[in-house]
Amino acid sequence: MTIKIKISKKKLCILPVIMLLLFLLMGCATANYGAIRPSSEVNELFESHEVLDDHNYYYSGSAAIPNAIIGIHENFTLKSDLWKPVDLTQDQLKKWILLMTDKRGFSIRIYGYHILDPQGEIIGVWYSPYDRTVVKMVDDQHVVVHTPTVRPEERDKMFRFFPSL
Repeated sequence: MTIKIKISKKKLCILPVIMLLLFLLMGCATANYGAIRPSSEVNELFESHEVLDDHNYYYSGSAAIPNAIIGIHENFTLKSDLWKPVDLTQDQLKKWILLMTDKRGFSIRIYGYHILDPQGEIIGVWYSPYDRTVVKMVDDQHVVVHTPTVRPEERDKMFRFFPSL
């Protein structure tokens, strides 16, 4: 038994046009999103406790042991109530990095990333054990950077070692 489906040529011609329009709309919907890109340069910058004069710094999480530290170039303004601004010094950065990499005797790896705008231009730096976030340009000078998203398997591992968290 065979089933025959009858589709007119007119409908077949419309299908590629609809697919093209959907593709273009999806491209427009993601046009304002940037990203973070791993960078050994940013990693070295943080691990040498260098604070960039032309960046404004913020942290996420506890002031005692942040989940992430970001620096946004002074040409841009961070739009977020979740990141806390900090007048970062080399001493504070050194203390944070020591605490972030040696939480209660359990050493974790922290990574440096460049924060990129939708065109791939560098607009800031990110330092965190977490590599999941959303970067969105509101306009040419305002950026939204979400605080780190913790993968479930990372969260479970953390709670196994730190049940009081």
